[in-house]
Amino acid sequence: MDIKVSSKSKYNNINSFKIQGFNVLYFAESVLFLILSYYFVPKLDDIVFKFNSFFQYDDFSGFWHSALYYGNGRLLGNALCILFSKNPQLFYFIEFLIVQIFCISGEKLVNIKNSKLFFLTAIILMPIQLINQISSWLCGFINYFIPTVILMLILLLIKNKSAESTLLVKILRCLTIFLLGIAEQLFVQHNAVMNLVIAITVLISFIRKKKNILEPLLLTMSNIIGCIVLFSYKLYVNYEQTWVYQYSIKTGVNYGSPIFHLDNLGQMVKTTVSNAGVFIYFYFGCMLLYTALFISILFALKNGSKIKYKKLNIVMMSLFYAGTIIVFLLYLNDDNENILYSMIVAAIFVLNFASLIYSYVKAIFIHMPNDKKVITFLLVFYGVASFTPFLINTTTGTFRGCFFAYSSFIFFTAITVDFIREKHQIPYRRTMLIFAVIGCIVCSAYIPAYAVQKEIYNYKAENYQTQYYLPKADRALVDSDSMWGYAQGNVKHEFIEPSKLKNQFSSRYD
Repeated sequence: MDIKVSSKSKYNNINSFKIQGFNVLYFAESVLFLILSYYFVPKLDDIVFKFNSFFQYDDFSGFWHSALYYGNGRLLGNALCILFSKNPQLFYFIEFLIVQIFCISGEKLVNIKNSKLFFLTAIILMPIQLINQISSWLCGFINYFIPTVILMLILLLIKNKSAESTLLVKILRCLTIFLLGIAEQLFVQHNAVMNLVIAITVLISFIRKKKNILEPLLLTMSNIIGCIVLFSYKLYVNYEQTWVYQYSIKTGVNYGSPIFHLDNLGQMVKTTVSNAGVFIYFYFGCMLLYTALFISILFALKNGSKIKYKKLNIVMMSLFYAGTIIVFLLYLNDDNENILYSMIVAAIFVLNFASLIYSYVKAIFIHMPNDKKVITFLLVFYGVASFTPFLINTTTGTFRGCFFAYSSFIFFTAITVDFIREKHQIPYRRTMLIFAVIGCIVCSAYIPAYAVQKEIYNYKAENYQTQYYLPKADRALVDSDSMWGYAQGNVKHEFIEPSKLKNQFSSRYD
């Protein structure tokens, strides 16, 4: 007897196969990232928290004192850093799980099927300095990545509110949002400010749409409470007894002070320009996002029927993209202080950014529905605004402050790419396949590089108390060896190339 299979059944089977294919790709990319995370290396504050006697404790009271008296107000961030610095390998596995939450939550927030592939690839292809200061640096990940994920979970709770929920469920939702709203403020200061800005934006949106404002109002109130706790920490600690104060006395670095403490206007301007350079190099390091936007704009320009000067726009975008690649190849060497070089990079950035915004608005933005226009505008605004506090800080010079901006730009790019894909009917699976393959290739390349750095770290952890010469870490991947001097070993250290040490490293580097 012949069995007939309906066309609907065939379609469902094919669709199921595609979904399974995406899941396999995501699983493969996730496994590679899990292997990479195994080789991540503790550094800077991680080393201090693990080895320095200031952060050793015997009971909960001692543990809380250590978190409170670090001296920066980040109570929850400090507590998690101190706790997990004792067992960083456990935390790197937890980090892998948190990254999965980031990717899955991101997919649900943008409501784009299987976009978790794009989110994971974007994390793997962060600018190298961000990987250095966020993924591998335990304290960097805790203070910059985790509050971003908490914010995403809160927004997901508010977005997926069901009118049919029972009273108990509603109470638990409100309580969860309130507690998470306080918790997300107790990490890093600029995240706390942006969290509050976003909460107020959501509240205003609910008021304008005449929706129930209880949850956004609770979020705003909890964010304000968290900000008060974060920024008023000097009122409930003796600041001169904190680690930050003692460190500033030893090094002469006024930790986290604004530029207004500098001697003259010239120094203020120079510091602000130097800090702006961090954001510029970060911009050029976002090659995955920039390339995705570049291709989307070119595709929109090519297929747009009512766009004037189409060919000129395409030529200009291509030229600026070539300039971006050149700067990207140079930006890894962020120590270049040549003024002419810096001015050329800054000029390329200004022209490049202006061209990108102009072409984006002309080819894509004006064709979007109003809701996507508002969301994409806000994402760019949040991203740029999140870095502005660092412009007036005397001790910035770090890329980790760009992670909130990078997260905003990930969402912005995902929404843009999906809009172009839908409008021009580009095969969905092809788009996500490209992102997954790129992520797997880059992750595979990072694994052996970090494996070497992990060996170097293990050697230092074993010998820092007795050995004067220690192997130097790769600065691009591990940032700095400076904090080993605060690990309270019995000897000071000089860091030399691993090949110069007569130990297991010599054969690797000969």
